[in-house]
Amino acid sequence: MSAIIEQLHYGFFQRALVACLMVGTVCALLSAYVVLRRLVFTTVALTQLSSAGLGVSALAQGLAVRAGLLGLLAPYLAPVPTSLAMTLVGVGILALVQPGRRSRTDNLVALLYVGGWAASILLYAVAERGDTEMAAILYGDILGVMGRDLLYFAPVAAIVALLVLWLGKELLFTSFDPETAVTYRLPVWIYDVLFLSLLALVIVFAVKMLGLMLVFGYLVAPGTAALLVCRRMPPALAVAVVFAAAMSLFGLGVAAAWDLPPGPAVTAAGVALLLGIGLVRTVGAWVFRPAGRALPGLQGETARVALLTAALLVATVVAAGLASHIGEARTADHLEGHAPAGSPDHHAPEVQYAPHVEDELPDPEALLGGTGAATGSPPPAPRPSSGATRSGPAPPEPGAPPPLPGRRPPP
Repeated sequence: MSAIIEQLHYGFFQRALVACLMVGTVCALLSAYVVLRRLVFTTVALTQLSSAGLGVSALAQGLAVRAGLLGLLAPYLAPVPTSLAMTLVGVGILALVQPGRRSRTDNLVALLYVGGWAASILLYAVAERGDTEMAAILYGDILGVMGRDLLYFAPVAAIVALLVLWLGKELLFTSFDPETAVTYRLPVWIYDVLFLSLLALVIVFAVKMLGLMLVFGYLVAPGTAALLVCRRMPPALAVAVVFAAAMSLFGLGVAAAWDLPPGPAVTAAGVALLLGIGLVRTVGAWVFRPAGRALPGLQGETARVALLTAALLVATVVAAGLASHIGEARTADHLEGHAPAGSPDHHAPEVQYAPHVEDELPDPEALLGGTGAATGSPPPAPRPSSGATRSGPAPPEPGAPPPLPGRRPPP
């Protein structure tokens, strides 16, 4: 936890934490219905269609730049509208499937998933800087979230959360027993399309900020954990929100302490917490049910929710503290090994000096021919060569004709 507190001094980490909490909260509210409606694979298909829409935007912007029309077409080629349009097309295709044809729906979802995946790869392969943008969409760039991204997503998250809470009864009824809901004259088809549209809206904005992997983790892990321990939807929604918050704090703490990518770290933290909850539930069922000590009814569910919430908070604090301690130890070892020379933490390596070789050198007096080396007298000066020290021209040889006036004699 200390690693998170230290990183909170930086604005980019503050925005990353706020983005994870916002996206995690609204995705947790949808996650329970996603798991309950068995729309996990549909969620994957919609995320791939959203990625394909972002690829269309990247390719179209590159072509507009080459044609010199980016200033004119920029409002129509923005990533979010293009991705939203592509995702809503997938929602419309799924809405055309007749209710009750489960196998047909699964086949269509599989085709949308494969088609969206292939389209994403091809579009990013053709677009400029496609490899970099595709990696950012897949793994996310949490530390690169800007303030305007949070401002754009805040009203979307508020609207989706309010609609999910307001229509919770109808969504629950159409999720559990759609056939009975039809007999009560509930527009099941409209509620299905509305839920898929809300899901697509959240996916489009969240994928652009956090990436496909983390958004899919937020849409699956909290709801799965909540439905493992709760039998009623209101407590399940509360547990899902708490799970998403714990998942965010735990993952960001590990990423900050160990210098890991934050998106995969948060996703792995959610998987680890989910496995821990499943293990505790399995062990608890094996220990308490044979003795008949399970708490029935609402009291038992409330106790499970309270215990799970407390366990998640304690596990998050302990795990983040342990990760921070290990990360600080690794950082200290790294700094100690790379400390600059002259610092207190610098340990100079032991140097193996060669043996003295003064006795093996030749005698300087012998090199100088025994002149002046031992007595300290200066060595004799060298004899200058003929004409080497004269500044003027050499005198003419005897018998040579005198030089002509105005002409210099040859050297």
